[in-house]
Amino acid sequence: MSDSTNLLFVGLPKSGKTTYLAALWHVLEDQSSATKLKLKQLSGDRTYLNLIVEAWRACAPVPRTTQQTDDTTVALHLEGDGFGEFTLSVPDLGGEAFDQQIEHRKMSAAHAALFRQANGVLLFVHPDVKKGTQISDQDQITASIGGATEAGSGANGHAAVPVPWNVEMLPTQAKLVELLQFLLELVDQRLRVAVVVSAWDLVADVGQTPRQYVAGRMPLLRQFLDANDDIVDHAVFGISAQGGAIPADKSRLLELDSLKRIRVCHDSENDHDITKPLAWLLGGK
Repeated sequence: MSDSTNLLFVGLPKSGKTTYLAALWHVLEDQSSATKLKLKQLSGDRTYLNLIVEAWRACAPVPRTTQQTDDTTVALHLEGDGFGEFTLSVPDLGGEAFDQQIEHRKMSAAHAALFRQANGVLLFVHPDVKKGTQISDQDQITASIGGATEAGSGANGHAAVPVPWNVEMLPTQAKLVELLQFLLELVDQRLRVAVVVSAWDLVADVGQTPRQYVAGRMPLLRQFLDANDDIVDHAVFGISAQGGAIPADKSRLLELDSLKRIRVCHDSENDHDITKPLAWLLGGK
């Protein structure tokens, strides 16, 4: 492994990227739990990390990275068994920027540079998306293919009024595939992608592994990843970085050990090690 490793957090708005980063920083700074990766030191200003981790510890909504705030890159000096010591650069990019890439089919030079430097990607998916979790949803197929209508022909004989197509009509999984295609056009190496189903506590009781959940709810994303296994190696993790819904579960969560609030599921394994997806991206198991 090189001394410097660049991982990208990729996902649409409110997909859980910043909450994950806040919980990760809490765990690394605390250093009391068994994790695959440990913190050696942090480079740069801690203001941003302190802001989001204070909200996380208080079980308050974590401030999101948006287009109105600067994309923040965190440089963590880490070590781990089998990994040695290395610097991990993690840009926290606003989900709105990815939305803009899909809508306008272009990205900033700064984002393109980050994509080219990526050694691995955490692709965040939130299970509580408003639409598009199932490609068989007839309303989504109609909207995506031919545009939606405000109303069908009724008894009054008035014709349906077409609604112009816009990017919001794209199913979530189609947007994620678009983002991955952007990325794969810019990297020149086999890429590891860790799909993170955030807020895993919302769906942990469905009786499926994270991989099975994504395969059933986002078949287009699964098919894209499987079809491109010559250039993409992927794994799927279910992560509850906060431990429950905010503010509904706030009182209960505050009574728990903050480290035990975190839940990580990979295949049939369940534990509290939030560094596991990062370790997998770096070549671990």
